[in-house]
Amino acid sequence: MIQIKYVLIFEVEFLHDYYSNKSCDDIKVIPSATCRTILQQHGLRFIASHGRFKVFAKVTEKNGKNFINSPLPENCALSFLLALNNSTFQTFTRLDLKANQKDRFYFNNLLNNKQGDTLHLAADTTEKKAGNKDLIQFVKGSFQFTANADVPEKSIKIEYTDTGAILQQVLNENENISRKQFSFDLSGMPTGRAALKNGAATEEKFYVANTADPQNVFGVVEIFYRQSLNAAYQFLEKDNVSDNFQVKGKKYTIHFANRQTTWRYNVVKKFNKNVTAIEIKKENGTLIEFETVPGGTESLFVIASKTQLPFTDKPVSGIQLVDAASNEPIISHLPNASLVILKEENGKLFSDIYITI
Repeated sequence: MIQIKYVLIFEVEFLHDYYSNKSCDDIKVIPSATCRTILQQHGLRFIASHGRFKVFAKVTEKNGKNFINSPLPENCALSFLLALNNSTFQTFTRLDLKANQKDRFYFNNLLNNKQGDTLHLAADTTEKKAGNKDLIQFVKGSFQFTANADVPEKSIKIEYTDTGAILQQVLNENENISRKQFSFDLSGMPTGRAALKNGAATEEKFYVANTADPQNVFGVVEIFYRQSLNAAYQFLEKDNVSDNFQVKGKKYTIHFANRQTTWRYNVVKKFNKNVTAIEIKKENGTLIEFETVPGGTESLFVIASKTQLPFTDKPVSGIQLVDAASNEPIISHLPNASLVILKEENGKLFSDIYITI
């Protein structure tokens, strides 16, 4: 009987601080068209499961070691598109609300961001969390560029970051050196990170996406094979004796941080006319302090948390609305901040909660 053995070469897990168990199942992973071709050519198996995806390779076992049957070529990139299953993901995730609408997440394993045994794919080397540093502009079909200065070398080029491929425009003899407008046709070009360069100066960085990619893509993960990969991130190791490639299965991590906001209760006095002042108190668990803030009127009380509070999947209980005069609760359990209403004022982010008493 012929036996075929597959082993894990790498997996990518998605974690999120919003969830009490950290596992994030909000992301759908789709191998790109090019990736699907590579998977098929090299007999690789892609499996997506809750909060992660895995790639397996067909191997031959020798002396207790697993050697891949169809080695990947140098600088091969397996690209996986990310789409969201949860419409509120970008609300409870710590992201810049003013980010460019064309920006998407980009992650790869061409880095050294290890923390203990965890191999992070985020660019942030301090918190190790995915965020604004991982955003890059996605471009499809064409790219337009307006030069803010002369073009001294009479050429503008797009250079791919990871392959070195170049798409160049050269001014002809009849064009003035101060030409400002440039347009590049990217249809049919490979996907990948690129930079637009004016001489030696890098003007813009972006990711060339496939025009056939789904519209709801919010990011991409590229897993590269290179012999020069950081040893901790290397999933195929060349055997110096046999020249075969031993599988060194790796688990990479993309960890998102949860957004924090100031909870601001707007309490409208409509039915309980005798109340002249109120307080909001946390009666159990972790202390949360609240204070009266500007914006109130005779019929509107505005009270906000003194510190920013994180969005989590576990409701915060025990927040009471109290009559300041009698110290008696008016509402024993106030609602938590909504994932729908966010408001930025003077650089501070608020979650407004509306109550009528």
